[in-house]
Amino acid sequence: MKLSVAFIALILAWVTSSCHHHKGDTHQYDQYRHDEHHHKTCRLYPAGNGTDDTPNILKAFQQCGVNGTIIFTNHTFQIDQVMNTTNLYNCDVHIHGTLLWSTNITYWVNNLLPVQFQNLSTSWLFGGKDVRLHGYGHGTLDGNGQVWYDWNQNRTNAQGRPMTFIVYNSDNVIIRGLRIVQAQFWSMMVTTSKNIVITDMYVNNTSNSTSTTVNTDGIDVWRADNVTISRWNITCFDDAVAIKGNSSNIYVSDIYAYRTTGFAIGSIGQYAERPDYVTNVTMERITLEDGLSYGAFVKTWSGVSSGVPPNGGGGGGGHVQNVTFRNFNISCPIPIVVTQCTFYATKGNLRKCDTSTLSIDNVTWENITALATNDFANIHCSSAAPCNLKWNNVSIISTWEPASVRCANIANQNLTGIEGSNIPCKEWSND
Repeated sequence: MKLSVAFIALILAWVTSSCHHHKGDTHQYDQYRHDEHHHKTCRLYPAGNGTDDTPNILKAFQQCGVNGTIIFTNHTFQIDQVMNTTNLYNCDVHIHGTLLWSTNITYWVNNLLPVQFQNLSTSWLFGGKDVRLHGYGHGTLDGNGQVWYDWNQNRTNAQGRPMTFIVYNSDNVIIRGLRIVQAQFWSMMVTTSKNIVITDMYVNNTSNSTSTTVNTDGIDVWRADNVTISRWNITCFDDAVAIKGNSSNIYVSDIYAYRTTGFAIGSIGQYAERPDYVTNVTMERITLEDGLSYGAFVKTWSGVSSGVPPNGGGGGGGHVQNVTFRNFNISCPIPIVVTQCTFYATKGNLRKCDTSTLSIDNVTWENITALATNDFANIHCSSAAPCNLKWNNVSIISTWEPASVRCANIANQNLTGIEGSNIPCKEWSND
């Protein structure tokens, strides 16, 4: 992965910079200028009594978002409206307290900020150039997600649920030490951005009712380049990390995930008119405990379009190339999965697994230790574009009998199973 000189300089600046500390009143909004350096600082206090703090927050970003500092003091801020705080420049944001989203579902469903992917939306667009967001390990975004989980009633990709936070149209952004709890939908997304570092994060999306969370991913990356995701603790009951189309030079490391559906290159080839290219992705030093489905996996849509996003689609071209899953310690049903069978399920609509021409090339699993409760691996590549896959030092034990490696259309493998495992493939029947 290549890092620009400017990006390295940004990281050094992060390490060497110090916060400006000033005395402030206890009123809602205090903006002043540091005369010596001509650096604006906006210090935020909540209005209290359940009053919406969004107007003051937006005012602070407007006045101090360029060559300035925004400080959320150690209080709870009520978020009743969508926030677009993009076009920041040379800005530091310090979150010492909690941003708490309202439970007014009617407002959110009718006022969300749209995202050009799967007809999804968000409640907060954040971004700019040379921006640093500091959470200190306790700054929190609380999506008040339980009301959304109950409203959703276990539906998949129900329209109207907002992503909590999106880094959008950004360059040279560092986010560190933030907590995201009870996300309404996906916790966080990076899109249309480059040179992004997100470290030391905590995510916990847990339902306390019979309605499960559904679609509460830890972080998703779409249409982004040079993104580093490291030192995360994730409990989210969906994908811990998902790398989506047109993303390149992605580095994911040192992640602990509990009760998630795994680490994915996913939802590739969903749009017939829009090719997806995923290149140069490394995920390493990953622990997945008590996983819900897969460990390290690649998932693309079939080659036939059916239905419309978010639940439908397919037929998109492109490639998944140069992906490495390294040093994984996994416990889940099926640790290794490749499928090109994703499709829109309707009565009489078959998977059509052998129709995709999207290529999967040079994908490697290395130093993988796993405890499975189902098959060792499920691999179904398209016969129209057999996969080029590699394995090195893969050790999987299954508590399920008879566990096997189910395979179809692995280039140059001749159905011999995971290389070096002495476990033959059980040929996947056509469906």
